[in-house]
Amino acid sequence: MIGRSVSALRTSITARLTILFTAAVILLLILHGAYHYRSLTMQLKGRQAATLTEKLTAIQSRLAHHESADLIAGNARDVMEVLAGHSDLFLVIRDGSGRVLAASHPEDLRPSPPVTASLADDDLTWPSDQNVYRTIRVGAMLGAARAPVAVELTVDTTSDSQILRAFVREVSLGMLVGVLIAGAMAFFIARQGLGALNRFARAASDITVSRLNRRLDLDSTPLELRELVASYNGMLERLERSFRQLVDFSGDLAHELRTPIHNLLGQTQVTLSRVRAPEEYRRVLESNVEEYERLSRMIRDMLFLAQADNAQLTIAREKVDLSELAKKVASLFEAAFEEHRVAIIIHGHGTVKADRLMLERALGNLLSNALAHATPASRIRIALKQSEQEAIITVANHGDHIPPEVSTRLFDRFFRADTARHGEGAGLGLAIVKSIVELHGGTVAVDSDAGGETQFTLHIPVASSEAEIAMSGNAITNDVRGTSAPSTKQPMASAFHRSRIG
Repeated sequence: MIGRSVSALRTSITARLTILFTAAVILLLILHGAYHYRSLTMQLKGRQAATLTEKLTAIQSRLAHHESADLIAGNARDVMEVLAGHSDLFLVIRDGSGRVLAASHPEDLRPSPPVTASLADDDLTWPSDQNVYRTIRVGAMLGAARAPVAVELTVDTTSDSQILRAFVREVSLGMLVGVLIAGAMAFFIARQGLGALNRFARAASDITVSRLNRRLDLDSTPLELRELVASYNGMLERLERSFRQLVDFSGDLAHELRTPIHNLLGQTQVTLSRVRAPEEYRRVLESNVEEYERLSRMIRDMLFLAQADNAQLTIAREKVDLSELAKKVASLFEAAFEEHRVAIIIHGHGTVKADRLMLERALGNLLSNALAHATPASRIRIALKQSEQEAIITVANHGDHIPPEVSTRLFDRFFRADTARHGEGAGLGLAIVKSIVELHGGTVAVDSDAGGETQFTLHIPVASSEAEIAMSGNAITNDVRGTSAPSTKQPMASAFHRSRIG
């Protein structure tokens, strides 16, 4: 139980602030009390010194009128009158041999200085019984003979000591009460000051899956917590966007899988409804193979995107000549270019350290989309550019204008703006392009002007970190990366999934 209480104190901000504030108050009170104690002590000592000095001066003046020590012994009353009204003062006059010539009190009532005290000491403070005394010793001369005598004037400082002790008691009591009040105030202030955190916690507890659109009010948040609240709101926004994308992705995935499965199921049920010739069964199986290949490509693409999202893909970096890469990928589409009467132009050059197979797949997806949506007898242009920081790959074609509200969603998974091309792809091609470029630390953008020219631009950093290069020996299987060779059972242009807007 004690361990839990200590642990709670260590983890409680309110407890920490209360303890720290109370400790600061204790320190201030101690310093304040010590200052006033010292000040009072100095004042009392100053008053004692002033009284002793005044009386000693008067005593020395009176002694100067006495011609001999014997006269002092016979007429001590004249000197002792100086102490009238001061019951706390004691006077002893001694000759050169130490003999007492005059004393203000009897021997048994006079304070006796310690044995170690000597006439050379002019200021002594020493205890005796229950009292504390302070003695000042000075020399004096008698009359014209200038005979030396020693004057010891002692003051009883017991009352001053009692004043100091009473002061310490009062101050200690005041400090105790002050500490208790300070602790209570510190706890209250800490609770009030941390009220914003409590409101933050209550607001956070109200956030559920169905209420991810809620945000904390930044304007009413204390300045010290605004950065935290802004970060929290940003996290909620990312979670809401990711959750919405996940819901959309689940619905789109179910829709995409349902179509080929229904095709396979319906075609198989119809075929099995009666006995058919072997040729008919063969045609059905060949048709099923196409649907299976479509499902296989879709699953492979989704696996690639899932691994890219969870940082499970390792980039096998190597030096890649972008000009050679573009020519190689374009050569795979020669038949499709001729079929669509589309020409391809490649110009520029560049070199990056990147995963060759991934870049081939990204460029192939862009060419496939450009070909699918290019105007017949037009040109597809691949422009390569390189700076000190990055390499830029641009794939442009002439076709239908893409509205801005559509272009912002082109890289979403399963998104199609052209529903007429529903059967030609799963809508994952551009999502894969974006994932590949982001895996390399780059960005991708799309721009479509009113004249119908659409450009997809890839920005890929030229230099890579040493850590990324060190991982370049780890290869990724072709099933995950995807291959750059088109399928032999599909038209050349559909080897890379058309998914720019379909």
